[in-house]
Amino acid sequence: MRVLASVILAISLILPFSQAWGQAEFPASFKGVIPEYPGALVEVSVTNADGTSVHMEVDAEPKAVTDFYMKAMVKNGWTVDMDMTHEGGSTLVLNKGNQILNVTAVGKPGERTRLILALMSE
Repeated sequence: MRVLASVILAISLILPFSQAWGQAEFPASFKGVIPEYPGALVEVSVTNADGTSVHMEVDAEPKAVTDFYMKAMVKNGWTVDMDMTHEGGSTLVLNKGNQILNVTAVGKPGERTRLILALMSE
């Protein structure tokens, strides 16, 4: 249930801003906690009472993106709750203490991958 709630929250944090993409900054609250994917273009960053979410575009396959975050976060003490590859994308959910990180990467061959990182506290 916690995993499903984190996926739904990640989507709900971004949807209100989906028509207003533009260049944004990687969230200051992520720095030192969650690495920025190399070469990522940050489009939207949203912080509200539920957490912080950032939407980016990257030049990599979806599974390569979630693998990058799995390796980086597990190295820093995070635990994997879910690692799922699906048609057109890959989703990873990790936790550490009272924090949950949802990593969702979707894309088609030959196109940039859309990446959503959502960090929430329980």
